[in-house]
Amino acid sequence: MNDVLLTSKHGSVITLTLNRPMRRNALTVELANDLRAALEHANGDPSVRAVVLTGSGGHFCSGLDLQAALRDGNPSFADAARLVQETLVRSLHPLLVRVWTMEKPTVAALSGATVGIGLSLALTCDLRLMGETAYLSTQFAARGLFPDGGVLYQLERLCGLGHTLELALRPEKRLVALEAQAAGLSSRTVADAAVASDALTLAQELARGAPLPQAFLKKDLKGPDFAGVLAAEVASVAACLQSADAVEGAAAFFEKRAPVFKGV
Repeated sequence: MNDVLLTSKHGSVITLTLNRPMRRNALTVELANDLRAALEHANGDPSVRAVVLTGSGGHFCSGLDLQAALRDGNPSFADAARLVQETLVRSLHPLLVRVWTMEKPTVAALSGATVGIGLSLALTCDLRLMGETAYLSTQFAARGLFPDGGVLYQLERLCGLGHTLELALRPEKRLVALEAQAAGLSSRTVADAAVASDALTLAQELARGAPLPQAFLKKDLKGPDFAGVLAAEVASVAACLQSADAVEGAAAFFEKRAPVFKGV
């Protein structure tokens, strides 16, 4: 492991901290792979009874780091779209499946921004708590992209069709902490300064539970194969990545302007 992912252990609780604060902890292939490896280790370690996921620098995760993904050279948009899709399938989907299938309870401690694939990551955890100024957002509509990472499945599972459609369709829609709690996306709202300590306290409570029933009830409650959900959305993700609106969305993002979509 390196310093893009920090690991600390308090008794039987392990805390994994995304540590790219200058990019609001946006995910790279390196960070995703490191996090998945740490979760694999935690899942097989009998001394670990619960896991906390959090981010450094006042944010949880701002999504996929497009600048890092496209750092080498100056690829065409078609090549860039292919790279993004490969990153999803090879690194991000396995990470999300690993979180979803953890036998140990998982808690996401959310500060600041939880956006895009970062929202997917948070929603695959068992429980979430949010700082009072934290917010959730999908951001895909603002980029001309299809929501990926199983976020539509997770949102509808947790808060129903209405909230899912509002978050997915409105380009600038954010749910602040109390709204997210009311919608069922967060267990509780706490003071910003208390996010880390309260998440640890919650995880320690979970860690005192009986591991075998916890593992079985998580498996039984989670329903369909999440890997299958992710695989099924790939065609929609690819179709939107290949559209002219996706080109416009990317250009607007890098040029820091509002996009003008034409539906093609």
